[in-house]
Amino acid sequence: MSFRILHTADWHLGKTFHDHSLIEDQKNFLAQIKNHLAQNIYDALVVSGDIFDRENPPREAFNMFGDFLHEISEICPDLAMFFIKGNHDSTNFGYPRSLIRDKKIYISVDETNLLEPVILEKGGEKLAVYQFPFMRELCDGDSFYNVQQEIVSWAVDKIKKFHSENYAGIPIVFSTHVTALGHSESEYDANSVGFVEGVNAGLFSDFVYTALGHIHKTQKCSSKSNVYYSGAPLLYYFDANPETCFLDVTIEGSNVSVKKIPFKPLHPVLRINDFVNDYLQENVTELLKEKYNGCYLEFVYKDPVLPENSRSSIKKNFKVLSFRPEKTIEDQMMETSLKERSKIVRKARVTPEELFDAFFDELHKDKVNHDTEIYGEARNIFSRIWKESLDSQAEE
Repeated sequence: MSFRILHTADWHLGKTFHDHSLIEDQKNFLAQIKNHLAQNIYDALVVSGDIFDRENPPREAFNMFGDFLHEISEICPDLAMFFIKGNHDSTNFGYPRSLIRDKKIYISVDETNLLEPVILEKGGEKLAVYQFPFMRELCDGDSFYNVQQEIVSWAVDKIKKFHSENYAGIPIVFSTHVTALGHSESEYDANSVGFVEGVNAGLFSDFVYTALGHIHKTQKCSSKSNVYYSGAPLLYYFDANPETCFLDVTIEGSNVSVKKIPFKPLHPVLRINDFVNDYLQENVTELLKEKYNGCYLEFVYKDPVLPENSRSSIKKNFKVLSFRPEKTIEDQMMETSLKERSKIVRKARVTPEELFDAFFDELHKDKVNHDTEIYGEARNIFSRIWKESLDSQAEE
């Protein structure tokens, strides 16, 4: 008899992306989770932290979470749901423990219920689920811990001792929110990711499955045991190779199989690296609008100088959340040959005079007065030399 778990994490409800609200995007992925659970039989939903994006989430995000819990409880009354506090979450999710436990909802925000495993039973088989939320520091009697390796080690040791004395032989699923590194002491490196220190993934080797949150990329953390990051269901950064999914985990005795369930975002997140002019031509723009329809875009432009009103034109036709230069004008001029520079200028359709002005404005914090006589003479000299160099290239 096997147990089936849906593992996800890092929802970050209430997060904005480049000042753009993601409420509709997050409602969409919660709806996809709900539909998937309604169409498939699972024993548990495990969410490994960072349900919200900050300790005081907007009311709309909090309501989204509450509606999700209510709807899933109605649709899947036999489903056990597990949630832990991540480094972005508050210790107060706002739901009385007695109320949510009646609905098989288990929320862990501190160490007080560490040794209160939920025992899932099916066909005579049992599976124990333990949860340990993210904690910056921890006191145990006279001992004080403020290093993640020590804090998580303390929790794992407590669980293993308690479990061997009370539930020996029952496989353990462990959910926590950490940066897990390597799979042996020799590979442990106390680096940090997102201001969370790393811990040795070898700590989890005795658990049949460890459901991790905090790292947003889906990945297996340890080759020697089943330690997985589900990744975030939404991309909160621009990436050339995005992957968003949930993990479908099947546990039968000591055997574990993990399958990715792709998530289709409401708005794909993409980066464009190109010349702005190519996106201002009417015949081309319509094709590109269709290609990038509904996408959240970061536009990294190659133009040394932007055509007039191009920024507003781009944002009118495309959903651009970030608009920035690939390189400064100074960088482009220093890194390219004269011939290559002329190609850039021709591609951007700027005059030598415009390029000269932009170059000086880039060099100086305070904008240079372009109307002085000496500045005008320097600009004319630059323009004449530039045109002469182009003529000599043409002759070649």
